[in-house]
Amino acid sequence: MGCTIDHLTANRRVTVIRNFTDATGSTHRAGESAVIRKIELDWPSQQIHLDWEREGVEESLVFDLKATTGPGNGRMREYFEVADLVIHDEPGKRFVQGIGVVSTLPPELPPLLPDFISDHSRRHEILQRVQALAGRLRFAEAEAQVRVLSEHPPDLIAIALGAAAERHAFDPRIGVYEWLRDNAIHHWYSWGAQATSGGDGSARLLDIYPAMERFKHLDRARQTLGLTTLEP
Repeated sequence: MGCTIDHLTANRRVTVIRNFTDATGSTHRAGESAVIRKIELDWPSQQIHLDWEREGVEESLVFDLKATTGPGNGRMREYFEVADLVIHDEPGKRFVQGIGVVSTLPPELPPLLPDFISDHSRRHEILQRVQALAGRLRFAEAEAQVRVLSEHPPDLIAIALGAAAERHAFDPRIGVYEWLRDNAIHHWYSWGAQATSGGDGSARLLDIYPAMERFKHLDRARQTLGLTTLEP
């Protein structure tokens, strides 16, 4: 399976900073640069297998775990300097820093239940209806529907709306992502305001701040594609 060995992981550009020869006799010299595409630890053979792409050519390297010199577990930093992530473009997908690979296609909307749901215990159905309405640009109705959940813990609503916002991160319909994002943010801070003490408030910020960072990463990614992003 793919793994991280010292500071090496898949899709990272690396530069060789010290000459070495791998277990197959392949020699590489300081200054070479490549992108790691796969790195695996093979316990039965006691080897590290590393595939990288260098100057447009795919190469495979093997390192013996039992070796006491050369690249190996605990010694990779002596031989490789790590730079940025390099992700191959995939149709319908985009790598977002701090989040990972995100679909750029508008998600399939939930079926729209025709009637307003007033029973707050039907939380799952309400949240589906909120996304269905927002995805159809019926924001006033979505706002009225989400208010039914005012008796539920705001952080649970924030998590659900935030997840829906991420699914719509690259939706070209103006306003869908923004509406879901802004409502998630509102619920996050409503939850933070319910803290019963300074310590409780600080603890809640440990959940709130990462959620805000995810939205910032998504906003930047949207802006690079020229999608409108309204300030929360």
